[in-house]
This record gives sequence, structure tokens and C-alpha cells, in this order.
Amino acid sequence: MAKVYVSAVLNGPTEMAWGFVRDFNGLPSWLPGIMSSEIEEGKLADEIGAVRVMEVGPGMTVREKLLALCDDPYSITYSVIEGPLPLSNLTATINVRPVTEGGATFVEWFAEFDPNPGSEEKAPKILTSVYTGGLAALGEKIDDI
Repeated sequence: MAKVYVSAVLNGPTEMAWGFVRDFNGLPSWLPGIMSSEIEEGKLADEIGAVRVMEVGPGMTVREKLLALCDDPYSITYSVIEGPLPLSNLTATINVRPVTEGGATFVEWFAEFDPNPGSEEKAPKILTSVYTGGLAALGEKIDDI
């Protein structure tokens, strides 16, 4: 099993960052490359077991399932059911915490997964790039508000 870990300190309020991360259907509002998102079967975006279908490119979708959502401390965990990445069995978590000095926010995004054969180096690099870009975009989003 492979692992990826990315973290960042964002200049903005923790509650605002959590508001974006907590919305399981809201990735298009802050994560680059997500064109649209829809929750299947009429479930709520904060309902454990909800499945989101995201368009990530022409004819390319990713399906992810919400496994855990906690408002104290701020944490969300999901799994990838299917998608175009060269991996399987991905479970990811995003934690959002206040930085006690200066009013900033610490965010960490990490995952465990099985790279497809031949993608042992490529899959972690792709995820690291997505997570790093995502945290930078989230920082810009909360900094602009």
C-alpha cells in the first residue's frame, strides 16, 4: 500500500476553510480540475455513504464515497470507487485545524492506496500534485473572502 501526505498553513479562518472542505459536493468551488459534482440517489452532501460523481474532464468521471465527517475536530474521509487514476483502494482524509498563533489554518490531506502495476512511481506523484494544488487553491479561496 502506498501513501501520500500533503499539508499547508493557510492564511484565513479555520471555520471558512472547513466550510469548503466539509461540503462533499462542493469541490468544483475550490479544487482545480473539477468541472462538476453531483450526489447520487438524492442523499445529502453530509450523509455518510453519500456518493459524489465528479466530472474531471471531457467524458472522465470520478466516483467517491463519504466514509466519515466530523465537525469536532474538523475531518472528512472518503474513498474512491472508480476513476481514471492508475490506482485502486484509495482512502483519503482531510483534516482542518486552527493554528493557535496568528489566526491561520493548518490543513493536511493524506491517502493510502494501491498503485496499479507499473504505476508505483506515477500514482503518488499525481496525487501529490492534485493535493498540493488543491490546498493552494483552498488557501487562495479563503484569502479572497
